[in-house]
Amino acid sequence: MKLTRFAVLAVMALVGAVACEKDITAGDDSGEAFAIVANRSTLTLAQNNQFTITAYTIDANNRRVPGALTATAGGAAVAFDSVRYVQELSETRIFTRGVSASAAGTDVIIEGHGLADTVTVIVN
Repeated sequence: MKLTRFAVLAVMALVGAVACEKDITAGDDSGEAFAIVANRSTLTLAQNNQFTITAYTIDANNRRVPGALTATAGGAAVAFDSVRYVQELSETRIFTRGVSASAAGTDVIIEGHGLADTVTVIVN
């Protein structure tokens, strides 16, 4: 009787180990850049004020992909004080400043890993 219980427990442990062999949440595209996520899509600034845009890349499983992103301004209404990559968080921080009024908005284009995202900055 005791031998049967141990045999059943051994089989259950073996089945559990085989079931845990493959992580079904990882997917085949784990680690490949899927999208750039920014903390804002539209931003309103007063002239000469500053704001930080935080952006990072995720894979299809919503995990951050390490690597710095670049930022370019689509017009003269916005200037960058600095663009810094924070390796520990796998995110890029874009320190922006409103230079001149732009009611229509100026696009800040964030690029990296073959992807691009746009944040519209309106300067009052």
